[in-house]
Amino acid sequence: MLSEILTPGLAAFLRSPPPERATYRTPQQLDAVLDGWQAAGAAVVTLGHSKQQRPIRAAVFGHGPRTMLAWGYPHPDEPLGAEALCWLGDGLAAGRLPDLDGWRCVLVLCADPDEASRQRWMQGPRDARAFVSGAWRPSKLDWMVDYGFPLDWGPFWHPADYEGACRTRRECLRRCGPDGCLHEGHPHGPLPESLALAAAIDRFQPDVVAAMHNTHTGGDYTFLLEREDRRVMEALVALPGCFGLQRHLGEPIDRGRRWMADSPDLIQEPDLDDFRRELERIPGYDPQLVYQRNHSAGAYVQAQGRGAQFVCPESTMFRSVAFGDTSPLGERTSARVTVADRRRGRYELTWVRSRSGEWVVAHQRRVAPSTPARDEQVDVEMTRGMLGVLALVERRRALKAADALWARVRTLAGLAWHPYMEERALLSVPGAFVHDRSMLIFRTRPDYQRPATRAQAASFRWLWPLHTASLLGNFRVFLAAQNQDRFPQLAEVDAQLARLQDAQLAKLPGPMLVEGARGPAMGSMLARVMALMLAR
Repeated sequence: MLSEILTPGLAAFLRSPPPERATYRTPQQLDAVLDGWQAAGAAVVTLGHSKQQRPIRAAVFGHGPRTMLAWGYPHPDEPLGAEALCWLGDGLAAGRLPDLDGWRCVLVLCADPDEASRQRWMQGPRDARAFVSGAWRPSKLDWMVDYGFPLDWGPFWHPADYEGACRTRRECLRRCGPDGCLHEGHPHGPLPESLALAAAIDRFQPDVVAAMHNTHTGGDYTFLLEREDRRVMEALVALPGCFGLQRHLGEPIDRGRRWMADSPDLIQEPDLDDFRRELERIPGYDPQLVYQRNHSAGAYVQAQGRGAQFVCPESTMFRSVAFGDTSPLGERTSARVTVADRRRGRYELTWVRSRSGEWVVAHQRRVAPSTPARDEQVDVEMTRGMLGVLALVERRRALKAADALWARVRTLAGLAWHPYMEERALLSVPGAFVHDRSMLIFRTRPDYQRPATRAQAASFRWLWPLHTASLLGNFRVFLAAQNQDRFPQLAEVDAQLARLQDAQLAKLPGPMLVEGARGPAMGSMLARVMALMLAR
């Protein structure tokens, strides 16, 4: 199957991954990889610098008429793509990929060296507990490399040299002084890391651009910017299975639109028209004005107007076959059904009991004022909405406990600066995924009232807890950056966070607590990029 989608030569290469590493390479180690390729004859160029003035470099292999540009560490806690690019670069340097001789391959091993250097888990055990205890990832979109691009297109204008609002209090003190921010209310300027990638896109004019993301659990899925021939899109969906991996068939990722009706794992990357429609929904929108904002890497690629393809070939670290199982869950639960007047009218409500014994609304629908009052206990099949509501309740409980711990910590004088401090100052919760709109969607959308599948149950019962535990890990990474001798009370805070994380991880099946083999995951990522290259 793999050799039919790609070529026999590429399939043979991907079936022979490098030896499994016990650790992930850090930004410093990836710099050494680039140095080694350069010594072997590859061209290595500097594209720009990070916020802390670390160079962001790329290796260039080949001189073909078509170009593929890829980068690793699009998020600082996602190193799998960098490892896949190391494998690809080694193959190119050794001449093992003659089927790509018509291509120039530009490989950026680390797009976010500053934040990737804050990780505390990549040299430790390959298990979920080590990961959630030491992973750091900013939650605010303006701090994510793939979303900090300038743009000059249509209603949007964001020049590369625009500094914009201060992102942190530390930056504000440097730029504005102690008397208050001089740029308050302005949009943020492009991220320097994003500008380095934009410089690569401008310089090399790639035909295929790949942001090598990986997810932490679930199944493999793909974000795709431009429509491809249906045969190619079917190949993108089939390729993870060629490596023995599952597609992500549970909860939709980012609620994105599908390229094919039966493929929730092949998702349309938000494009320029999406951004325009989003802008037009803003109260006071004026079509005569030009608006400033940062944009995604995909939007930057699309704005060039060359028809280049942008792809995120996601693969996962902690796996279960359940994420690809769309058979019925087949569980039943005891629920309460009530009909009563609420603030906005008369409603029928279906209630389910959380782990703590609290009754929470899982479904709600408005009914006629004349509908008789009702309050009875019933036995019902578990629905997707019930799973979602229960998952959100558990997440809120864990994050509320973390909020209480943060209240004890944040007033301490003399804490060492860490970007987590800015996260807590700007976000009401440590992650923008816990809002009331999610609860309303679970309770009211008709598709959430259908019986759940095993894949949907896996998403809510395993993916959500692991993600919640990783949000708590952001807090623990902040604590690790502090002087424990000066602040001995932080040890107890860290221990309480560890217990909160353990409660989340206890919900996962045992095999998911250990990272899966990296070879198949890296092969799945590279194969999807290669499939798009062959389709050009």
